[in-house]
Amino acid sequence: MRKIRLTESGLRRLIAESVRRILNEDEMPTQGKHVVIYQLDPHNEESHGRLFQSLERLERYGLDFDPSLYRVVYDGELPVDTVDEVYSYLQWKHPEGYNGHSLSVSDLVEIDGRVLFCDSTGWQDVTDMFS
Repeated sequence: MRKIRLTESGLRRLIAESVRRILNEDEMPTQGKHVVIYQLDPHNEESHGRLFQSLERLERYGLDFDPSLYRVVYDGELPVDTVDEVYSYLQWKHPEGYNGHSLSVSDLVEIDGRVLFCDSTGWQDVTDMFS
């Protein structure tokens, strides 16, 4: 197996190409998916130590994942198939009715019956903790 090193500019180019594909209406799924986005309320004092923190960092600081601190910032259809496409789509385009910041660490995406925590290195399924 050959390792490929990717420079920062190469990574930026790959991300830009992915975003162009996502924003190109001709290549978007025609059906889309129902998606709910949850974010910590920045005005809630209890959220302050949790905003933009990974699950590992929360644990290190002695904080629990607390679903009651989250609020819905979007509930609707998006022209996506996967949670990664949700992330890419919302980095560049916020649909009507979206009332939050671009997706980041500590945000939640509900898609396909699962609730996924945006962690520093991917997605963590927190469906059982969210119910």
